[in-house]
Amino acid sequence: MGFVSAMSSPTMSHAAAELIRRYFAAYLRGDSAAYADCWVYPAASFSGGVWRTVATPVQMAQGNDDYTRMQREHGVVGGEIVSLEVQNIGKDAASVRGRFTRTNHAGAVIETVSATYLAVVVGGEWRVAVCVVEAP
Repeated sequence: MGFVSAMSSPTMSHAAAELIRRYFAAYLRGDSAAYADCWVYPAASFSGGVWRTVATPVQMAQGNDDYTRMQREHGVVGGEIVSLEVQNIGKDAASVRGRFTRTNHAGAVIETVSATYLAVVVGGEWRVAVCVVEAP
């Protein structure tokens, strides 16, 4: 198993880190269809002490729309990836640990969130299978 730091260095990258970059960018721009396309189904997530499963991309997009709306109501309108660390789990899976900021209209950081993703190759494409959001 190898470990790759994929922070902000464009030369040091991993396909699983690029997947999380696409996932985060789709969330930030409110593109729930593109966000849902980053997952494999059924998908699983753990956040706020609760496990959830999502069966379809349509359900994922609807859930992301609801989540984004709730975040906007709390003043979160942006953010950035602080770091991504990838650990290979065989040739078709990787664990990606990320730290992300959530920012307001002025660009001030509201909070920093950490999450770990299990990314897998399905049909030749990297997809998120599981997301575990760490408690603040």
